[in-house]
Amino acid sequence: MLPIHLVHAYVKGDLLEVRWLGSRKQRAIQIAEELIACAEAHIGRSRGELENAWRAIEVTPQEKKLRDGLIALLEKEMALEEPEEVDCQSLREKLFTFAAEWRKSGKPFDREKVIAAFASANNLSPDFIDRHLYGDLRSAQIIRAPAGSSMNPGRIFIPGGAQALVDRYDLAQAQSVLLRATKVEADWETISAPSLRNLLRYLKFHRLLWECTWRGNSSSSSFTKPHLQITGPYSLFESTTRYGLALSLALPHLLASSPVRISAEILWGRGRNPCRFVIEAPHHLLLNSQPPPATINDEVQSLAERLAQLAPFLEITPAQTLFNIPGVGALVPDLTLRDPHYSLVVHIEILGFWNRDAVWKRAEAARAGLPEPIIFCASERLRVSECVMPTEWGASLYVYKQSISPQVILDRVKALWRRDVSAPLFNRVDSQRSE
Repeated sequence: MLPIHLVHAYVKGDLLEVRWLGSRKQRAIQIAEELIACAEAHIGRSRGELENAWRAIEVTPQEKKLRDGLIALLEKEMALEEPEEVDCQSLREKLFTFAAEWRKSGKPFDREKVIAAFASANNLSPDFIDRHLYGDLRSAQIIRAPAGSSMNPGRIFIPGGAQALVDRYDLAQAQSVLLRATKVEADWETISAPSLRNLLRYLKFHRLLWECTWRGNSSSSSFTKPHLQITGPYSLFESTTRYGLALSLALPHLLASSPVRISAEILWGRGRNPCRFVIEAPHHLLLNSQPPPATINDEVQSLAERLAQLAPFLEITPAQTLFNIPGVGALVPDLTLRDPHYSLVVHIEILGFWNRDAVWKRAEAARAGLPEPIIFCASERLRVSECVMPTEWGASLYVYKQSISPQVILDRVKALWRRDVSAPLFNRVDSQRSE
């Protein structure tokens, strides 16, 4: 992402138009090559020296924002090292106090003499003082080559070199725009069930608020005309920075799912003027996007491991099921628990604490009847009661405090399976717990 002031965008009518690189891409590569070469030449030197060298690179006034945007992307890849651990603030206070006393004494004031006298009085060297007097400032950070980086010229900081840096630029602009979104929507003509499931799971991984519905028919293998709506950070009252970052990080995965259109409602500028931002096929961001690697939420992974310790006879896997609930939309469980001996299954979905409305929608789905039993886990911060979802509906709402208890999950599993399984399973669970 880029700092918002480096996004090359303007409002035209009710549309936010971003100036993509387009025909400027070759020139951007030339600028990126100079920036990277300059950074590599300053390895072992201070950040302040590098910034001065970057500013000395000649660009036209129209290219200044492009250059600064490429610098912002390059800085994120650079390894920076603080100088030696010295209390620089305390050093400055002592030196400035010493210099003030020197001046009061009436002695001729000379910087070198003052520093030399102060160094002698404190068993320090003048060079040490010069290095560390402002060593805690940003400009004093030391440029280092990233660990394990290739020493090929032009590829130390960016494996793909200038081309890779420039390729990130337009995506970074789009990600920064979404930091000002109140709502993001995406539409597909058709999408396979695995692709949609992976996308929604990725959104859940980033704890985003979303709702997926579709206007066409759905089957076990594909979904026709799905519509995805994601709440934007500027529609929230708190945690907007963290949430906005999560939405921006999810954009590459959204682009890689090949929607025909992505649109966002944006509040732009100092006056937060409402406008729309649209990416529509065949946009180059849609054509060139690669999906990020699949990930599993740490909370989900931890729960799966603790459940496996308590009930090793159960098969516990990341859920591969996507439920289409009429009137509710898509439900994407996180884990699936299966007892191979009794052919029983139950899913777990962790709702966290972001969306209170999601609980009510799932209660409606449970009342209407779910295809398979699901345990919904919601934080007590959502202020909901477990009684809104009786076990008789084939679902269970578990409201947890700090963390999810695997034992409570197993108790809910037993309650959901109680009507369909004989006592030996429960004895087996209880005996495992006692061990």
